[in-house]
Amino acid sequence: MFENIVSVHTPKVAGTSFLHQLKEVFGEQNVLLDYNDDPVYLHTIVNIDPNCYELDPIKSISPHKVVHGHFQPKKYAHLSNAFRLTFLRHPIDNITSIYIFWMAHDRAFWNSPIFHYCKDRNLTLLQFAALPKLRYLYTRTYFADYDMSQFDFIGDYAHYDSELMRLSKQICVPFKTNIRLNKTIDHMADGGRDDATRLSISDAEYGKLAEILKDDIAFYQTYKGR
Repeated sequence: MFENIVSVHTPKVAGTSFLHQLKEVFGEQNVLLDYNDDPVYLHTIVNIDPNCYELDPIKSISPHKVVHGHFQPKKYAHLSNAFRLTFLRHPIDNITSIYIFWMAHDRAFWNSPIFHYCKDRNLTLLQFAALPKLRYLYTRTYFADYDMSQFDFIGDYAHYDSELMRLSKQICVPFKTNIRLNKTIDHMADGGRDDATRLSISDAEYGKLAEILKDDIAFYQTYKGR
């Protein structure tokens, strides 16, 4: 039986809803939140010194049982006897959801250079999607040089409820379906098309998004639902 759970929450992939369930099942006091080392943000430790966790490895999260947040999985690679999990979302649907979420907030919401850049330049969705940190959100920003077989569970957000039940059976905990918190738009993912449609994106623009995000789309198709 595993001693700890490492839950990598990539942006806008049901992380808030899943966190709620983790707290209910394991107790809030047993869940460590790690949102201060988001690899998207240029000022975080992992971007300043990518090798920091190899030089000074994290080997315990005691007294916590679970760590959940925005971090690269390699941060906790030296945590032994841990169950590692993440959920992936179709990159077009995901980048559109992130874009809507960011643009809905004013500049003061985050003290982040990339967020301020997007707000100051009033980027279009295509410009936003082309930013390297977001264009390669999976392939470089979060999972670069990481052996994805180290994950014990990789859920597909497009089938979140059934995937949650699969995870529930795998780790023998009573997760609940139909819990949605902090949704940008009230819908389930549908192959990347729903959010794009709601933004009135033309077929031509959608095709450009698919080209921009082709590496992450291939990554998603390879690893979703494992």
